[in-house]
Amino acid sequence: MSLIKALPKTLRKNFVPAPNYADAFLARVTPMEAPLLDALEKELRRMTGVEVLREDWNLEQIPDHLKVTFRAVDHRNRKLKENKDLHELKESLKDKVQETLSKVADDDIEQQGSILGALVNCQKSTNRNAAVLK
Repeated sequence: MSLIKALPKTLRKNFVPAPNYADAFLARVTPMEAPLLDALEKELRRMTGVEVLREDWNLEQIPDHLKVTFRAVDHRNRKLKENKDLHELKESLKDKVQETLSKVADDDIEQQGSILGALVNCQKSTNRNAAVLK
C-alpha cells in the first residue's frame, strides 16, 4: 500500500482505494517469484491497463520502518554495521574487507612458506640420511 501511495498523484489516482489494489496484488502474486517492483508493475497494468514505469516509483517516500535494513556481521554473528542503503554499507566496509583479505592472504603465504620450508628441510634430511646409509 505504501508503494502505491508513493506514486505521483497523476498515476496514484488510477489505484484508488490503494488498500484494495494492494490486497488484490498480494492475493495474486507468489512471494519471491519475481522482484517486488516488477511484479507490482505487471499486476497494476493487468488490473487497470495503466503502465507504471520504474522511474515513477518515489521510494524516498516509503517510511523507514518499511525499508529493508542490511546488516554486516562478523564470524560470531555480531553486528559490524547496518544501513538501509546496501551500496553505502558496502562502501563503508570496503577498507575493512580489503584489510581482512590482505591479512588472510599474508597468513596463507606465511603458512605456505613454512610448509615449503619444512618440506625442503625434510628432503635435505632424507638425502643426508640416505647418504649415511650407503
